[in-house]
Amino acid sequence: RALAALEALSFRNLTDVHNSMKEKHSLQIEDENSNQKKQRVTDEGPSKRIADEGFSKPVDVVDESTKKMWKNNWEVFVTGKKKERFPDVALENLALPLSVEEFSRLVIKDDATHSIGKFMCDIGELKVDSSPWQPSQTRVASEASMRTIHYTHPVNAPMAPPQAKARKQQMIHKFGDVGLCLETCTLVEEVPMADCFVVNDRLWVQEAEGEEKGCIVSATFQIKFVKSTMFRRIIEGATRKEYAIFWDQFADMIRTLKSPLASEEGEEE
Repeated sequence: RALAALEALSFRNLTDVHNSMKEKHSLQIEDENSNQKKQRVTDEGPSKRIADEGFSKPVDVVDESTKKMWKNNWEVFVTGKKKERFPDVALENLALPLSVEEFSRLVIKDDATHSIGKFMCDIGELKVDSSPWQPSQTRVASEASMRTIHYTHPVNAPMAPPQAKARKQQMIHKFGDVGLCLETCTLVEEVPMADCFVVNDRLWVQEAEGEEKGCIVSATFQIKFVKSTMFRRIIEGATRKEYAIFWDQFADMIRTLKSPLASEEGEEE
């Protein structure tokens, strides 16, 4: 065997043998890398596979069973909330060219470019400070998170200070790209009779039905009295007027929103 090996070497110089060995070693490494990549693709699923194929942004691939689960859970959630429907309608069936997920990214999330906190600053609220979203401890079928927005509210009322501390306690229920509901309880401090009531509102965003693309946005609210007061009618009238202005301005803001994908296509053209 040793002689056979020497005889074989006599046909090639040492450089050729060395190069051959390097080539075999290189091919072996390539095979190992290829096998590892195949294993990663199998383990990480279609979303990662799309990213590996050259997409610069992650693409969420949702299977039919997941989509069906979201829809079923959303319908159950909406049915439950109808039992405690808020009487005042602030926005009704406003159509936007955004998916539910895009709306969430642009308006709801902590790093949203058109966040509710930024909107509040734009309309004159002061010292707006939004805490990060935290997962809810309540067991629900949605992706639920909670946060608090602290701010100072300018007051234009007789016998009241020019400013008052206030906070919005929020809880978001999100069902994938099918729908979301942002529930808010607003409390105002340091104003006469402000401890008599709170204002609860719900912002609804759901996937457009049929062949329509985008989402439908609605908002409802209720004035809830926690103490009796002889000024109830005055409070209700002033609060409804203020909330009508708030939601009209909010509607004007979200009407300007465009899908990030549509914006990129416009820039390319």
